[in-house]
Amino acid sequence: MRSLKYLVPLLTASLILSTHTHVPAATAAEIRIDTRIDQGLQWLVSLQSTSGQAYFRDPSSPSGTVNVAQTGIAATALVMYDKTHSSDRYDIQIKNSLNFILSMQNTTRGDFACFFDTRTGQGVSGEEMYYLNAYILEALAFSAFQLRIARSSTRDTAYYDTVISSVQACFDRLQKTYQESDGGWYYRYPGGDRDAELDANGMTLTALLYTATYLQLWGDQSKAAQYREWAENTKGWIMSTQGTDPGSWGYGGFYQNSRRDLQDVVANARGVFGLTTYLRLIDSLIDRSTAMSRKETIRSGLVLWEESFFREISDEFRGPHQARTGQGVTAYPKSTGAAAASMIAFVEIWVVHGDSKFLDWSKALYTWLTGENEGGVDLQSDARSGGAGFANGFTSPGVVDQEAGLEANALAVSALLYGNWIDIPELRHTSSVLTVLLAVLILVLTYRRFSCRNLRR
Repeated sequence: MRSLKYLVPLLTASLILSTHTHVPAATAAEIRIDTRIDQGLQWLVSLQSTSGQAYFRDPSSPSGTVNVAQTGIAATALVMYDKTHSSDRYDIQIKNSLNFILSMQNTTRGDFACFFDTRTGQGVSGEEMYYLNAYILEALAFSAFQLRIARSSTRDTAYYDTVISSVQACFDRLQKTYQESDGGWYYRYPGGDRDAELDANGMTLTALLYTATYLQLWGDQSKAAQYREWAENTKGWIMSTQGTDPGSWGYGGFYQNSRRDLQDVVANARGVFGLTTYLRLIDSLIDRSTAMSRKETIRSGLVLWEESFFREISDEFRGPHQARTGQGVTAYPKSTGAAAASMIAFVEIWVVHGDSKFLDWSKALYTWLTGENEGGVDLQSDARSGGAGFANGFTSPGVVDQEAGLEANALAVSALLYGNWIDIPELRHTSSVLTVLLAVLILVLTYRRFSCRNLRR
């Protein structure tokens, strides 16, 4: 019973993530997003290897080379479907993906090989922890936590314990080397340099928080406290990268690294995702009164981010440009991945903050992806294997990059799932909120009855 006091706030947050209100199909728009999700998932699944290692192949990558982190990103899209639809439809594909990723772990050092050579059947890694490990750890921790909430059989829970143990093995062996005193994680990047980058730290923060919460509920709470401390330090580093000088070109946005010369849209979205994950889960890890001031600081930062970064970085159709620097906004490429990652970020901000302007941004980004953009192009048009994938975006004004990349599509499908969860484009988000509030109320009342029964014993 030691973890019951953490269960109500945790399940409340989880309910918000997992509740999906199905409204009877009454308009073409309602049917359309469900169809888009199904076609997008079919397209993704068609890229998973069915022989030997169950990796996902990127059709735009060189033959024979597999990016292990991209398999993790694709797996989390399948997890989101299973979670939001209360389904086990993709359980086999998810487990096969996770097993492939786990097989890439260096059991002596703790980190994961970030590339897989299909010709040799071997993982490829360098001498130090490569930045793509952040994405791998996030995929493993997120998947294990969400599926543990949804699955209750002993065999399932034992498997998710194993996944979390692999995440722990990586963090425990490498934290002292790669997390520095400023709280940032300094991974190895192409060319051999070590650096703390915003997107990798956003994913690391998410991985630490889900690992800590998993252990708080179902594992070693002393270890949970350790991961919470590392997460707090990582969160502090991310917040320190936000431009707070109103006279600076970077005001409101999060800088990519300590050089403070770039604010990349995808990296900003991933940093924000890490911060919204903190707002979701921190009540389950520390005293609420302590958490309150920390949460308000982050909420204020997210409001500033929307007002002074994302509005400036967006075009007349409310789609995101690529980046911002001291020389101004870099317009192209306007990518599907950037729009999708930003849409997810805004859905998350709306959930943890509540201001309708964040919901409006989510809707705008959905319509940008599906046709209301500079080219009037529905970017989900690449048809193969019974599914439909998203083109990569615009390379120059009105010119579409017709290639369909694995990572961009995994992000786009996840964005559709987030959109369907809050009833985009049906604009019936009020019914979803009432459903969530009712579920939370039932949960609290059930918990109180359970507590009263125990007191009588």
